[in-house]
Amino acid sequence: MRFILMFLITVGAIVAAAIFLYYGPLAIGAADACEPADLSASAKWQTSDPLSGSIRFLNQSGKACSLRGKPELRLQDAATGSLNVSSSGGAAFGRTELAPGKTAAASVTWRNWCGAALNGPLYLMLRLPGSENEMLVPIVDAANRPVATFPACEDPNSASSLEAGGFKTSVP
Repeated sequence: MRFILMFLITVGAIVAAAIFLYYGPLAIGAADACEPADLSASAKWQTSDPLSGSIRFLNQSGKACSLRGKPELRLQDAATGSLNVSSSGGAAFGRTELAPGKTAAASVTWRNWCGAALNGPLYLMLRLPGSENEMLVPIVDAANRPVATFPACEDPNSASSLEAGGFKTSVP
């Protein structure tokens, strides 16, 4: 009986440690997940190859919220809508707490576009982890001009890829 009790305590401790590592400290009153209505978002990219930059999120609500993992992304142009680009996003370790008026950012990189020339400015359609709602975010360069460029075709036999990094707190 004592062996079973010790076994259960050990398993419980391992499970608790795994939960802590995945979700971070589970404080009472921890902030709910951010929803698109809580945030405004802007995307700034460098027009080098590959195209890279960041998406900045501002908590415009009156309450703290949290961003967990990485955003799911789709690329769109003004004329044709969604582009055929594979994307990585979704679950990742960590959570970023966002107080009202504070910002967080996620990095973004787009590689290997072998499709047709694009029409007009580019947009990101993004979904926050755990949310069903999407946000349409215009992509601009450092001078706040709409971005309508695409990365070079590195390998026509490989898919174009769009990678998002995890959320990190940022300075204004």
